[in-house]
Amino acid sequence: MSLAKTIEYITAELARQRAKKAGLDATVAALEESLRHLESLPPEVPPGQLSKQIGDAIAEILEEEHPLHRRVIHERLEARGIRVPGQDAVNNTGAHMSGDARFKSLGRGMWDLEEERRS
Repeated sequence: MSLAKTIEYITAELARQRAKKAGLDATVAALEESLRHLESLPPEVPPGQLSKQIGDAIAEILEEEHPLHRRVIHERLEARGIRVPGQDAVNNTGAHMSGDARFKSLGRGMWDLEEERRS
């Protein structure tokens, strides 16, 4: 191989490797950013514990003021830093209450504590 061909080959190979490196650098940066974000999140709460945490907070909210609409209850949960998971968190707030004997539905999205649970 002539010197000119060797230089041409090395120049082309260098360009290919630099392109690969740029792609890898971008991937590494994206992974580092994802990791930083995930590490900044609060620790996961086991599903059963999350339901209890949400239910206990709803009970406290309804002890302070009742009856309330599930949307208002959801807003009060968020204000306390409690996130109800799911695509429709307001409806999921209602689902948490419907599965908990401490709460009763009054219809039209309104909820209250069961009579014996009131303080």
